[in-house]
This record gives sequence, structure tokens and C-alpha cells, in this order.
Amino acid sequence: MLSYTGKGSGAAKLAAAAFAALKGEAVPVVGPEATHHVLPFVGGGGKAVVFGLGDPSDTLRLAEALKLMGYELLLVRPAARLLGALSKLEVYESLEVPPDPISSALEAGKFALELALEGSEGPRAERLREDLRDLRAELELPREFDVIVYTESMELAALALAEALRKPAVHAQHYYGGRALVLTTTTEEAWVRRLSLKNKLVSVPYDPLIAPLSLLASLKLTPYTEAGRG
Repeated sequence: MLSYTGKGSGAAKLAAAAFAALKGEAVPVVGPEATHHVLPFVGGGGKAVVFGLGDPSDTLRLAEALKLMGYELLLVRPAARLLGALSKLEVYESLEVPPDPISSALEAGKFALELALEGSEGPRAERLREDLRDLRAELELPREFDVIVYTESMELAALALAEALRKPAVHAQHYYGGRALVLTTTTEEAWVRRLSLKNKLVSVPYDPLIAPLSLLASLKLTPYTEAGRG
């Protein structure tokens, strides 16, 4: 099982998509509401990875519920020393990621993809391993926009950028107006091409499983998120 809090949704969905594409495995993804609407009605046991990039109290509540149901847990989260009273998270096996929005999303996303790549074979898996070793994207992002709009594959990058810039982010299917930065991939571009008439569309020309990581890696190398805040 894959679960998440906050922008960890993008990493969890990336892992699920990668498992489906590379291994043909359907791994369920559940959000923090699973503590009330899912876990009480399913059998426990097995392994669960929680991408806890949201409110630490939500991550703790979700971890405790999964543990109670008998799941073996791995948390992907910021360092517990930054969490104050919620250092209770330290009792769970964890992969610690940096605290800033861009770095935490990038490291969580890399781990998500590596989970699915473990034991995967074939040309696509090999290309993805090569891309992970040398993440790059030379993309020019606009400075003037009010909302970040994204297609499915770009959720992780969009939510991280939204947090860094303190701007809203919405899925393309739920966009109803405002100056937008539209983040997509070349394979998903047809779904948002209509939005390019009045907005800035950035289409990442990579495999959808690596595209959000490439964009996040490029953001780490530029002062864009600092200059674009406001």
C-alpha cells in the first residue's frame, strides 16, 4: 500500500504509476482520510510506504492507524528533529528528506521511482535508471501567473512549486480561470493544449515517470523559486 500526506500525493501516485507501467502491478494509493474511510474496512498486514510531506500531525495519525492495522511501515518525511512535539515519528522506520519544498519533493520522487525500478527489466526501466543518474531539464518558466495548473504526471512538481511560491495549484480538470502556469508532459499535452491560448504552457519532453523529477532538479539549480515568490 502507498499513502501520503500533503504534497506526498504526487510521490505516491508516481510510485503507483511506475509499478503499473514497469511491473504490471496495481498498488493501491490512499490518502490521510484512509484512517476513517478505508483502513477500518480492509484486512491489515503487508507493507506500506507513507510519503509524509504534509502536516506532521496528519502523518503521525496515518502512521499510527496503519501500524494498528498490522502494516509494516516506512515513512518518507522531513527529519524528526524539525517536528518538535511530533518527534514520536522517530519510532517508525523512516527515510529522511530535506525540509524545503523542492528538495523534499525531489528526494521523495526519486525514492518512489526507485521502489518500482527495483527488479524491473526492459528498455524503459534502463532508460529511467540512466535518467535518474543524470536528471536535467532546461526549461524556461514564466514569472507572472496566479495559479499552477498540472496534468496527472506533473502533480509532484506542481505541488512543490506551489508550496515554494505560495500559490495555488489545481489539476487541469479543475481549472476555471486566472493567469496560469500549465505544467504537463509531451504525452499529456493534448489534454491542456486549449489552455495554451491564454496561459503559459510548459511541456516537459521526457518520460512521464521522470518528467516531474527533471523539473524539480532544474528548479534546485536556479533562483527561480525565490525570485518568483509573491
